[in-house]
Amino acid sequence: MRVNTLTVSTKTCLTQQKMMLVFAFLFSGLIGVKAEIVAGNNSPMTICKNDDWTDRAPIITTNDTLFIPENSTGIIHDVDAIDEDSEAAGTLTYSIIGFMDDAAFTIQAQTGEITFNLLPNYEDPQDVNLDNVYDFEVQVCDTEALCTQQSIQITVLDVDEDSDGVTGLEEPDDEDPCVPGLYNLPSADCDNDGLTNREEDANGNGICDANETCADNPDMDGDGIHDGTEVASGSDPFDSCDPNPYALPSGDCDGDGLTNGEEDINGNGVCDGGETCADDPSNCSLAESNFDIDDNALFRSNVAIEGNLCLYGQLLQPSDRKLKENIQAMENSLEQLDKINPVTYTFKREAYQNLQLPEGIQHGVIAQELATIFPNFVTENQVVGDSSFSIKAVDYNKLIPVLVGAIKELKADLKKKEQEISDLNERHAGKMDAIEGRLRKLEKE
Repeated sequence: MRVNTLTVSTKTCLTQQKMMLVFAFLFSGLIGVKAEIVAGNNSPMTICKNDDWTDRAPIITTNDTLFIPENSTGIIHDVDAIDEDSEAAGTLTYSIIGFMDDAAFTIQAQTGEITFNLLPNYEDPQDVNLDNVYDFEVQVCDTEALCTQQSIQITVLDVDEDSDGVTGLEEPDDEDPCVPGLYNLPSADCDNDGLTNREEDANGNGICDANETCADNPDMDGDGIHDGTEVASGSDPFDSCDPNPYALPSGDCDGDGLTNGEEDINGNGVCDGGETCADDPSNCSLAESNFDIDDNALFRSNVAIEGNLCLYGQLLQPSDRKLKENIQAMENSLEQLDKINPVTYTFKREAYQNLQLPEGIQHGVIAQELATIFPNFVTENQVVGDSSFSIKAVDYNKLIPVLVGAIKELKADLKKKEQEISDLNERHAGKMDAIEGRLRKLEKE
């Protein structure tokens, strides 16, 4: 008699489907064929309990709550499931079946991979509640149309896109590092003036203090030149007269009471003939004056000028050797110079209006004091039109040779000191060599 053998591959028990196959095989024995049932791998063959005889739905094994950063692209979640009743891979089907924010996502039916339909933007949420929390439901089905559902919640997290250290509700504009605070990102240039916020905030306290250019003002002095350009060129970003006195027409660069625009009549930014200059408080015109000499002039007496003398050229004094005698080297220049007391002062303009004395802070010496040190540097001069009134005047040019002599003496003294230091170093070096020699001798002993 022919024998048919059925080998049943089992894990833990026979399912209903496998049992029906067994019954069909046993029925073949009724028609003259001997039937044998052998358990695969020599494992014991048992019958499943009654409640396991029906096919079971897939089981989802992945988390239902996720947190992802904004601007995430590609696959943000991969739904995984197992089907204990299926022996074939890839037999599960994945889908999104709804719930609030389902339209925001796409799922791959064969793999369960989920992607955003639009780039998630924390500042522009697309979820129903507009709170960056997306809720939807996925479903996984097997070939027997048995399905399992899972509610998934994905929260989009804020990212500091402008690197200013501010996120969430405190950040009104996550793409602008200058909002909400100008100094949050030191490497930024919030006013586009060519200086970083850190370079403008010299002390790093996040505030525009005095003597600091501000991160929200590209032109501190209003002269039309950016602060970064002025700093790079060495000009003063707080001085509208530097480098161009005509840059700010409303300013008064020379403090003469006339605005730069009033002095620059034709508005070309240059001091032309017939114009007073914006950097010259004397208000001397280049081409117009009360006393105009078109050729050389010779004055064989003293000349008194009440007001300013504008000299466009050289002021020459005779210094030819052939004109001089009794030439002697100056001595003790430094000692004499040390006795001079330099001061700052202002003139009594109201008391001596007829002298046309200059206004503002002046720098110089007191004639009476200088006369005790260099008597020939000071002269007594009568005021023109008033023989009863005289004033002392200082010839400051005569101080120049004294200054030169003092510098030479300082240089000579410095050279002497350097030589003394060099001699001391040599002597000390000799002593050190002797000491080192004795130490080596002692070490050998």
